[in-house]
Amino acid sequence: TILTPSETPALTMLGSEPTDNILYQWQEDTLDAPAANAQVDGADAPAANQGATTMRSSTTQIFAKTVKVSGSANASKMYGVTKEFARQMAKKGKEIKRDVEYALVQSAQVTVTGDNATARKFAGFQGQTNAGSKLANSGTPRALTENLVLTASQTAYNNGSDISVLMIKPADSIIVAGFAAATGRLREFETGERKITNVINIYESPFNTLKVVKNRQMKTTDAMFIDPSMWKLRPYRNWFTIDLAVTGDFTAKELIGEFGLSHRNWDDGIWLTDLS
Repeated sequence: TILTPSETPALTMLGSEPTDNILYQWQEDTLDAPAANAQVDGADAPAANQGATTMRSSTTQIFAKTVKVSGSANASKMYGVTKEFARQMAKKGKEIKRDVEYALVQSAQVTVTGDNATARKFAGFQGQTNAGSKLANSGTPRALTENLVLTASQTAYNNGSDISVLMIKPADSIIVAGFAAATGRLREFETGERKITNVINIYESPFNTLKVVKNRQMKTTDAMFIDPSMWKLRPYRNWFTIDLAVTGDFTAKELIGEFGLSHRNWDDGIWLTDLS
């Protein structure tokens, strides 16, 4: 058995949109702010006022793991496993998906175009969120509070974001659970049940309804308010294996995948940082 957590909440919620190139681009647009608009009868057409779109881009990132098993090990009869090689391949498959999750939400990485000596990297969640959608505290750590959740929800609403997920680290899920204990809030108890419930899976504010998702790989200083439909995993080369050269009594394969990430609009959602 393996106890190590293998969940990948961010990766699991992403839709897929294949890319045909290592470098991929998309465009963002905005509407003019509401303003007084009253025209004189018979007036000429108002002057055109059209802004250019914002071009966004990122690049794909190659993920790889290698399995190498000796002939003797693969021939041995093992408890609960048909072949050692198959066991190792399944294990590396889980590990490499955790590496993708790390790139998405923990590393706070930005786009690295790469060269012959530098690996390419896609920009993760934090790297594809504009400064205007970042709620920081001047570098001073502070605890997550319900007021911060409400402020972020209101900011997202004002920006036009339809956020539906609050992704937090496990320690902050304890804080969110504490929201239920606030004075005056109603709780329902099943007659005859001997249990205590202290969890919030859905948080409803005046601005949106959020599914609370805890993520063991979340960067500990961050919380993300997300509309998953605005994010796409960009497969360039989906998972595959290649046989490595045999130079002795062993079998070796490399597991490879190449993916990017795109946020359809960098002003969408909220990145809450400087959390303790």
